[in-house]
Amino acid sequence: SGNLLDSYSKHVEKLGAKKISELLDPDSLTDKESVRIVGIVTSVTVKTTKKNEKMAFFSIEDKYGEIECLAFPAQYERNAQRIAEDHALCIDGNISIREDEEPKILASRIIDLVENADYKEVTAETVAQKPAEKPQEQKKESAAPREVSKLYLRVPSISSREYLKAKNLVDIFEGGTPVIFYDTSSAKYIPYSHGIAYSEYVYGELCDLLGRENVVAK
Repeated sequence: SGNLLDSYSKHVEKLGAKKISELLDPDSLTDKESVRIVGIVTSVTVKTTKKNEKMAFFSIEDKYGEIECLAFPAQYERNAQRIAEDHALCIDGNISIREDEEPKILASRIIDLVENADYKEVTAETVAQKPAEKPQEQKKESAAPREVSKLYLRVPSISSREYLKAKNLVDIFEGGTPVIFYDTSSAKYIPYSHGIAYSEYVYGELCDLLGRENVVAK
């Protein structure tokens, strides 16, 4: 299943992840060292703790090896939908090395990999090459709030195409501005697992995707 990663090669290239094979030699790492991997989820086991909270043990495979990851209750609650077989993920965490045990990763952050077809990379060069904007596009850019503490994104549901597209954009432009999705179908606010690097460009992209009335910057 490692070949599935070829569909995410543009995003993977930018993440600077370690090969899983490098983590399977305990002599090459120290316990609790920070690591980043990318791969495909091959198996998931959900368990309930003594506090009646759910956590997950799941295996991730890249082209070079396979390793087990642990998502403790707080991480699992935020990422339960991501931790599913055949999902392509980037995992940040700490390596756990114990005698007579295979190394494991204690996940501290989990994001979806973005497929090549949906991956956008914005550089100074590509922005300079953009065609001149139409007056209404310039107006849209200038209407973007300049200082934002939180970004609210309204979507039909968390299984909708709009949510998936917006989520991909947030994953690509990761940053410090908190993102909260509003699920119209359930009338619930859902904080995203990480923030976005807010800019007028990103605001414009989200407005194009969801409609300006569904992008609320506060």
